[in-house]
Amino acid sequence: MIRAALSLLLRPLHKRLKPVLAAVGRWFGLLFVIFLSMATGAVIALAIIGNTP
Repeated sequence: MIRAALSLLLRPLHKRLKPVLAAVGRWFGLLFVIFLSMATGAVIALAIIGNTP
């Protein structure tokens, strides 16, 4: 009973949220890639700094 009511309430909400969630996912992926590349660059820079006498 409660589950049916919830699904009825959530269905239009889910339809409205789907593009928003897709956009958020895209942005999150982009930010993750940027963060990953920055972290990799920092590690490489530290390795180079650490290896120079």
